[in-house]
Amino acid sequence: MRTVLKTLGALLLMGIVILAIAAYRIYQPPLPVVKADVIKVAAVGDSNTYGAGVLMDNRSQNAFPAQLEALLGEGYQVLNYGLSARTLLSTGDTPYTAEAFYQHSQTANPDIVLVMLGTNDSKPHNWNAAAYERELAEFVAVYKKLPNKPQVFLLTVPAAYDNVMDVDQTVIESEVVPIIKRVGARTDTPVIDVFSVTKDHSEYFPDGVHPNAIGLKLVAEKVHAGIIEQAHQYGR
Repeated sequence: MRTVLKTLGALLLMGIVILAIAAYRIYQPPLPVVKADVIKVAAVGDSNTYGAGVLMDNRSQNAFPAQLEALLGEGYQVLNYGLSARTLLSTGDTPYTAEAFYQHSQTANPDIVLVMLGTNDSKPHNWNAAAYERELAEFVAVYKKLPNKPQVFLLTVPAAYDNVMDVDQTVIESEVVPIIKRVGARTDTPVIDVFSVTKDHSEYFPDGVHPNAIGLKLVAEKVHAGIIEQAHQYGR
């Protein structure tokens, strides 16, 4: 009996270690490997960029950056710099700007930058509308000032529905999204309205916050259309 209990204890400990490693990899994934001789798209964001909604459904292919890369086709690499739980706000519980991903997304010398941060900022203990508007403009300016002058896009965050994560769907719709659009207009940054294509589609949000593969397909298609439209506008 003692031997059986020791074996069970060892198996339990091993399981806990494996779960802890998996949780760490979700919270702090490895940095993307940058390819040479491609058009690089840096997708900067939180868990909805990372692909938390498809964590158990082939995230490497179904996260929106992966689906976007497939739509853009050969010659493009979409680098997934999404980090779960992060905020745009420097006063938020887990600021994106404190992460290595933030620095790496700049040193990768991206040709295009997609910014989609604000879902976690909407939580009551994080939200500060004035600071969010100010810091979003500052965040965009950092990428616009990179030596290779990438094309920066602001993405409105996806819609949210009833959830247990404190993400405030009312704040997202009435404050976060309008601020993103306002900052886009003020800084001459194209805005891609992800919120509009995910609104009224709660069926694609099993937990109320993270889109499933179908929802992320809508996001990828909307972003793809926005990139192509901008390229046509400037004859690229």
